[in-house]
Amino acid sequence: MRNYSLIRIKFWYQWVISNSPHRRAGWLRGHRIATVALLVVLVIAETVHGNIQTNGDIVPIANPFDLTTAGLPTLGNFIDTSLLATATDQIFFEGVTDQNGANRLETNILVGPSHFGQLLITGNTQLRDETLVIGGVTTSDTAIGFVPPSTAKSHGTGFVRITDPGSLYNNDPTILPFGLPAGFSTDRLSGANKFDLYVGRNGAGTLQIDSGGAAEIQDSIVVGDQSGSTGTVIVDGADSFLGNTGNNPVSADPSDPGAMVIGRRGTGQMSITNGAQVVANGPQPTAGTATIAAAIGSDPTTTNNPQVQAGGQGIVTADGVGTKWAIHGGSLQIGGFDGRGIETNPASPFADVAGNNANGNTTNYLTNSGRGTLNVSNGAVVTIDGGDPTAAPSSLDMLIGQYGTVNLNGGSIEVNDQLDTNISDPNRTIFFVRTIND
Repeated sequence: MRNYSLIRIKFWYQWVISNSPHRRAGWLRGHRIATVALLVVLVIAETVHGNIQTNGDIVPIANPFDLTTAGLPTLGNFIDTSLLATATDQIFFEGVTDQNGANRLETNILVGPSHFGQLLITGNTQLRDETLVIGGVTTSDTAIGFVPPSTAKSHGTGFVRITDPGSLYNNDPTILPFGLPAGFSTDRLSGANKFDLYVGRNGAGTLQIDSGGAAEIQDSIVVGDQSGSTGTVIVDGADSFLGNTGNNPVSADPSDPGAMVIGRRGTGQMSITNGAQVVANGPQPTAGTATIAAAIGSDPTTTNNPQVQAGGQGIVTADGVGTKWAIHGGSLQIGGFDGRGIETNPASPFADVAGNNANGNTTNYLTNSGRGTLNVSNGAVVTIDGGDPTAAPSSLDMLIGQYGTVNLNGGSIEVNDQLDTNISDPNRTIFFVRTIND
């Protein structure tokens, strides 16, 4: 982007040099030095300045014929610290405002719903809104100023980059900056099951988080969602972060699993490198149902609504010392099972030494037959903390499906929930690592 103010200053400086009768005087040399110093300051300011930059197919976008429809805030969302601002009237803190700046409107953000779109968040700029869809949409995806397809899906291409320390995309209203007044509140409902991230929803999507950028998602993170879609997530560098808060109920829509899924029905890949951190939190536990916090290459396994059809293909790579993929409140599933599924019972080989079934009596693990691969190398760590192993149903820590593969090359996988939660008991039970390989 050209800085026309800077160009005008350069032209003014050249005009002074060519037209001033004192151009050979010593004081002009001083002014020349001062002017050059001013230009250097402006160049430095231009370098560090961050904002929200968009290109191509982005929704919402300002509509010149409708004053209630505005585009994304170019300076991001911020807290109004003016003397007239109140704790509960922060119209600039999330969502978009109308073109009069008078109302706050929450909306999904669609990057490349129908053709190419690009979103860049830089320089300690924060953007807060609802579901972020990168690359294609389905009939259920809506946003302010956008009419979703009535019958067909749109196969767009989207690219989002979040870079620089402090740069953030957030759609979790339960995560608020430190130091806000007690009366501060947001318009979004913290329990709503709709604040998701889709990368490659029905087209091709890429999300790149690097150099200390972050994305805080409340609910589902799905990469390579619909059949034929492709999604790529890159999280690179120390302090770079991607995670979901989880603990929301799973919706009736299988594409909204309340978990992190890489390659659900399409093709998805995620790389975590050079000290980056990714956190996957599981959905709200449901009685009689296994809880999956993260799945690679398939729908998460289920015991009550099996998705018996072709699965996706997913690859997750964690590489480098300090790099971590942390999985909480549920199991890690790598690949899918066949349509018949796996049934465990008290007589299964997964019973513990006391004869108790470590997986919770009879549990059917049903899913589609997707392909998943997990690569952990060069000091990277994957941790699995599925929750209380004594709770029912007590799901497996790790499920390796019929077409699931784990490659360890100097990395490690740690299971952290293998002690009884009764910390006052000196003879705390040590449970087995519960893993199934189809």
